[in-house]
Amino acid sequence: MQVLHDMRVMTKLMLAAALMCAIVLAVGLVGLTEVSDMRDVADEMYHHELLGVAAAQEVDIGILKILTAVERAVGNRDAIAAARTALETHRRGIQESLNELEVGNGTHAVESEEKELRNEVPNFLGFAESLLTKLEKGDAEGAAADEHELIKHEENLDRLAHELSAHRIERARREDEQAGAIYAQSRQFMFLFIAAALLFGFGTAYIVSRSISNPLGRSVDVLNDVAAGDLTVSLD
Repeated sequence: MQVLHDMRVMTKLMLAAALMCAIVLAVGLVGLTEVSDMRDVADEMYHHELLGVAAAQEVDIGILKILTAVERAVGNRDAIAAARTALETHRRGIQESLNELEVGNGTHAVESEEKELRNEVPNFLGFAESLLTKLEKGDAEGAAADEHELIKHEENLDRLAHELSAHRIERARREDEQAGAIYAQSRQFMFLFIAAALLFGFGTAYIVSRSISNPLGRSVDVLNDVAAGDLTVSLD
């Protein structure tokens, strides 16, 4: 009877070990899912940084196209109307690109450059508008002064756009490397966690099964001896 009692105890222990193993595996699988989600978030941040780089470059291109059109009008008054059209067209494109830049989403250096870029664009556009107006009125001296200021603002905007792009690219690279390292470490830990759970489950199952099968085999041997007429044997 003691053998049967021990078998019941061992069976319960095996079921408890199996349940524990299943819980640990479930936690491990959930952890792997969370790690994958974390990597997706990091990829989205990387993509966002690259969009910021593209937006800064689009601002720079739009500014350069306006400057080219205005300078063409300086040399040829018949090109003033075309310059105004270019000014309005690229003004909208520049504003759309500026809207894609998010101030406050990064290091202080990047944030200050974005703010400075936003503040400098209206100055450039204002001088472009003023220059065309003075060309229309025949104010050559005033137009020359505005052209000088326009070129200075364009050079400053070009510098800001390039610095902003460089910082965005560097930040994207750094964040991607950090996220990749964290992802690899977390993924390795979760796999080890799952492997340890499986090893524990199989090891426990083996030990418990041996604890059940050995007494059971002993009981069968005793019953066979009794069947053969040996009444001196005992299950205990």
